[in-house]
Amino acid sequence: VKFPIVGKENEYLIIWTTTPWTIPFNLGVMANPKLDYVKAKVYLEKETENGTELIDNGVWIMAKECAEKLKHQDRKIEIIEEFKGEQLINKKVKNPVTGKEVPILPAKFVKTNIGTGCVMSVPAHAPYDYIALRDLGLVDEIGLIPLIKVPGYGKFPAKEIVEKMGIKSQEEEDKLEEATKKIYKDEFHKGVLNENCMEYEGIPVREIKDKLTKDLIDKGLAEVMYEF
Repeated sequence: VKFPIVGKENEYLIIWTTTPWTIPFNLGVMANPKLDYVKAKVYLEKETENGTELIDNGVWIMAKECAEKLKHQDRKIEIIEEFKGEQLINKKVKNPVTGKEVPILPAKFVKTNIGTGCVMSVPAHAPYDYIALRDLGLVDEIGLIPLIKVPGYGKFPAKEIVEKMGIKSQEEEDKLEEATKKIYKDEFHKGVLNENCMEYEGIPVREIKDKLTKDLIDKGLAEVMYEF
């Protein structure tokens, strides 16, 4: 998903997600300040009768590993700059669905060898996001927005399971993985999108992924990236 960098024209922070229905309600995006990122010119390669046509797709900011993967996925990548993620922290991006400006926050749990090395912050439902926000002392300032009704959980499932399991920080990766797997499984099989999801209210989570992915791609807000 392409999140425009505030104050920059045709420049985007690229977020890889498997939960596209959370895009309208992300409260920030996260990058790892100690790992390697790049700014790159990206072109889509399209086969035509006259050969391969390059379509300008803007300037993307993503993990260095991600740029290498995209070279093998019908894209031409020209690296402009390499830098540490700390240079991204506290800059702002614009949510492509709502237009709301949100901050880029530091998170030690973010890995650059998965996806784009940048993730959305949906702390009401993602234990990693909630604990990272809590570590930063920003839970009250940024807040929590519930998206999904799940039997057996309260309004904020991530907060609930983190506190129930006694997870203290981002360093407890085994516990966070366990909490994440449980919540995501329960939400996928039993969850229903709530009133905050506007026109998607009432749709089961297991049915929304394909529909919303198609909607975002059709609107030019997202593209497909394969991860193995």
